[in-house]
Amino acid sequence: MKVEGQNIQDKMPFSPNKAGILLQQIADLQITQTNPYFPIGTFPSFRENKLLNYRRSDDNVFATASTIFILNEIKDRLTFDEKSIVDDLTKNACKSYSLYQNKDGLPTYNFWQTCPYRHFPHGRVLHKLKHFKLPDDIDDTALIYLTKPHLQEQNHWLKEKLTQHTQLKSAPKNYVYGTWFGENMPIEQDVCALCNLMYWVFENELPLNKYDEATLEFLKSKILSGEYKSQPFQTARHYASVPLILYHYARLIHKFNISQLNDYKFVIASEAIALLNGKCSPMEEVLLSIVLLKLAPECETLKELRLNEESILDDGFYSYIGAFVAPYSENRKYKRATFLRTLAAHQLTRFNWKCKAHEFALQLENLMLRSNI
Repeated sequence: MKVEGQNIQDKMPFSPNKAGILLQQIADLQITQTNPYFPIGTFPSFRENKLLNYRRSDDNVFATASTIFILNEIKDRLTFDEKSIVDDLTKNACKSYSLYQNKDGLPTYNFWQTCPYRHFPHGRVLHKLKHFKLPDDIDDTALIYLTKPHLQEQNHWLKEKLTQHTQLKSAPKNYVYGTWFGENMPIEQDVCALCNLMYWVFENELPLNKYDEATLEFLKSKILSGEYKSQPFQTARHYASVPLILYHYARLIHKFNISQLNDYKFVIASEAIALLNGKCSPMEEVLLSIVLLKLAPECETLKELRLNEESILDDGFYSYIGAFVAPYSENRKYKRATFLRTLAAHQLTRFNWKCKAHEFALQLENLMLRSNI
């Protein structure tokens, strides 16, 4: 059974007339009928590792919520009919979110389905091992809250819940939010996930507390230190790409007036320009040009840039990655942690998630932002 859109062309001209085509391609990808791989309302996503000749259908909410988030952020730039399509896509996607809600009914969300838990779906081995189950996380939870507004009492409940998952137990002065809600997971701080989380905080005008302030300072420190480009895997373990990191910073800084980050627009834009002047893949060009469209729309690099029309669906681009060795690399009881840290960042031990709908949404975002320059 074919689960991806049937009308997608491999090569499409990247022109101002493409908005409706891109949106329709996204709509064609949304699952509308029962099939054995993906729930109704979601967008197909696949995990793969080319070094291992590995590829599986992967039912996760991240691909869907990320796509819906982008579409709603650019909805005001679309025509009336196109807005209606986005509304329908959002409504259909939101119906699937309950499948990923906390197994005990709490208003947090998981990467995979929870009742019953379906980690590494459609695999042969890993789905049988409880060790590879993931707890709920701040990234999926924030994206779902942003695309399906929750009650204000749930927003405040989530803010309190977040304070319970920091490094305070091991580092008494570290108030930065952790990625995972689980009790037994190592504390992990991913700047892209934290950007999404803080987007939710500011979008809902929630009062800032010491945890929010510490998180914003943490985001600032990664720019100041340059770790976002020298250590992208350690800075954003589930994205591990400088263009993706810059993109997440840019959409947070562009949307909100954040005192801790406002002064670093130039740093982020300059890095995007430097990367664009080097060797970039088609989707990296899309991401980096979005960064400039948001933070430096008048720069000459942006005006001179011509996106690659021959290969706009980038076979080497991944929306999200998973490094299953990474949790061990941070655990001090393992004597060979240095070796494990090296192994965790290696392509051989990664799963990479690919979603055409998400790539099309990024292209559409780029296109709509460009229409104003």
